[in-house]
Amino acid sequence: RSLNSYAIRMFTNSKWDHCGIVVTTFKGQVYLFEALATGGAQLNYLEKRITAELSSGAQVGIRHLKVANARHVDAVKQKLQGFLREMSGRPYERNVAELVRSNHARNTEEDLSSVFCSELVAAGLMEMGVLRRTKLSNNFVPGDFTAQMDFHEGYGFTNMLVFSYKSTGNGKGKKGKNKRLTRCVSIGEMGKRKVAQPSKQESLKRSSDDTTDGGTFVSPLLGRRGAKTVKL
Repeated sequence: RSLNSYAIRMFTNSKWDHCGIVVTTFKGQVYLFEALATGGAQLNYLEKRITAELSSGAQVGIRHLKVANARHVDAVKQKLQGFLREMSGRPYERNVAELVRSNHARNTEEDLSSVFCSELVAAGLMEMGVLRRTKLSNNFVPGDFTAQMDFHEGYGFTNMLVFSYKSTGNGKGKKGKNKRLTRCVSIGEMGKRKVAQPSKQESLKRSSDDTTDGGTFVSPLLGRRGAKTVKL
């Protein structure tokens, strides 16, 4: 809901304004690796970040990484771990011109000395060996991760799940309205169909647990505002 988020959506002509990488540790802790204006590249608790975004009125989308060959999972994980060690603490992008050029893929050189959110995610996927280096990491914007991407054979994204809070209207007045978590998908990605609505705890837990299922252990996470969606 911030002015900065609105500016990013307007500038990139997208309903998405932020993205990061979901990481599961060996101890089962789930974090979001993201680049923020305050603190640069950092790890934050996933559930805390999702709750904060949903509470602000945003929508949150998750796409899982698919690894077709299970024998490749460990190698991909090791590359991701190396990327986290290398990039943690890297400052947020200082070059405003680089941010401007990213919207039209006009950057001609890659510079990871400072990074913005989508640059960090793209660089991570390339370093993990799943995304082809046909485009510089600083030419990606958050909305790019909602579309088809140029993956190496055997890798890809699942359909995107979108979550948001919806007021139930059971409270007194606008401030008294209760909220429940609603699961949605973007129109055009999947057909309209109805399923039981998950609880907040179940949904967040499922989103976290799925990251270790069958090699699907990392997902771009995107904050969304005002998108047209349909309930499942």
